[in-house]
Amino acid sequence: MKNLVVYSLMALLILFLISCEGDNDKIPTITMELVESSFEKSLHMGPGKVVSFTKWYLVADPVPTKDLVVIVGARNRPDDWYDYGRESFIHGEFGVRNRYRPPFYVVISKFEERSQIFKSHNDIAPLYINPLPSVSIVGKGIEIDTDTLSKTLPATTYGGHIIPKEHKFVPYRVGNLYGISKRGNPINKETKN
Repeated sequence: MKNLVVYSLMALLILFLISCEGDNDKIPTITMELVESSFEKSLHMGPGKVVSFTKWYLVADPVPTKDLVVIVGARNRPDDWYDYGRESFIHGEFGVRNRYRPPFYVVISKFEERSQIFKSHNDIAPLYINPLPSVSIVGKGIEIDTDTLSKTLPATTYGGHIIPKEHKFVPYRVGNLYGISKRGNPINKETKN
């Protein structure tokens, strides 16, 4: 009888560990897909100035079961794309938040594979998918930095969705194809162009 109890507990423990690993696999990986890039003359940038535009969307794999809010940012160097300072992220690089200037939020709706298509002017800096801000908590490990994110809410996303103050952010991973260069070329982890 004792062996039966021990084996039953071991079986339950193994099933629990397997189910925890399965939950881990459900965290979506986000990639950026380029639809097209073009060069257009811009009247407000100066006479004869040609500006690079790209059309792009985000893809989630697997499909999220909750609305997924993704941060898209622009940086001048590929090696610092993931690291916005708290004040820069909360107030914007120039002290003013603007839903059209990176870093900004993009939504992939629940049960949808991808976001809507966006058109961006990207001559200033490349666009990159950013992970959610995170903090290391003693005894818990790395977790989403809810303090920083709550200071940015309520907010309007790049697509016009409203993110309410009480929104619970869903974790995601940044995939291999994670950005678009100033010239409108895809950027991945191997090339970093």
